[in-house]
Amino acid sequence: MNIARKVLAVAKKTTVRALREGIVRDRKRRAKVELPPTHALVGLFRQSGFTVEDGLVESEDPLTVEGELGQIETTMFEVLRDADNVMGLYAFQDECVKKRGMNLSSFYAYLTYSPIIERIERGIHALRSCHVDPARVGLLMDGRPPRNKIVIDHGWDEDSRLWIAAMVSPAMRASGVLNVPAAVQDIVGLPRDIDLIGRSSERAMGVFRVQKSGVGTGLRTYMDRRGVDVGDILILTFDHSKSFATIETTTEEMFYSSTDQMGDSSTDDLESANIELSDRIS
Repeated sequence: MNIARKVLAVAKKTTVRALREGIVRDRKRRAKVELPPTHALVGLFRQSGFTVEDGLVESEDPLTVEGELGQIETTMFEVLRDADNVMGLYAFQDECVKKRGMNLSSFYAYLTYSPIIERIERGIHALRSCHVDPARVGLLMDGRPPRNKIVIDHGWDEDSRLWIAAMVSPAMRASGVLNVPAAVQDIVGLPRDIDLIGRSSERAMGVFRVQKSGVGTGLRTYMDRRGVDVGDILILTFDHSKSFATIETTTEEMFYSSTDQMGDSSTDDLESANIELSDRIS
């Protein structure tokens, strides 16, 4: 609720999904984090004194930036607000670090984990849920072609484990079926039954069955238990033996943030920041 208060102090009113992404952004710095189910958040918001109508959340009591944000987040808020709520990365960094004296590691830590910051595109950040002029975003993109929203991707993590990520479509959410890329099929081997383990809970989450056709089934169990929404990113990371895989969910924003690799944004940076981001988290 303290994270929601921060976002609403900046935006005054926002969607449940935007608050959900802000919560994930903050909690991502902790180990074993899962997306909170939307329906659970709605109930929690209402019980905690927020108004939820037509998918929009608003605080019944006035919230102020001065009352909810620490020094670093207040500075970042002021910089973005003075730039019409959106800036390119390096202009944002220069204003905060060179002109306002913010520690560089603190800047990148809060850029990654602060719930009031929203990643619009690679190298472009804005105040979450505040109005942003699309024309200004276009200028900041500097003629770069927009990157398509992720449908499916795969690669290797730092421990040399194969991972596969997919955006949850309405059909995938209803069926629990995922088309596995050919490159992944070749590595995993077909057909194959792979036990699924929740990354945060470490509990069994069913079996992912990869057919000879390359179609993978069995994801409904996890999605139902975790309250996965359409538009979330589902990530499977295979053990070296390929006999089991961990499964987790994140948002599109956080998935892209983790693959941008812009700057040093480790947990240690956040803990050593001048004002701790968790100072209001119960």
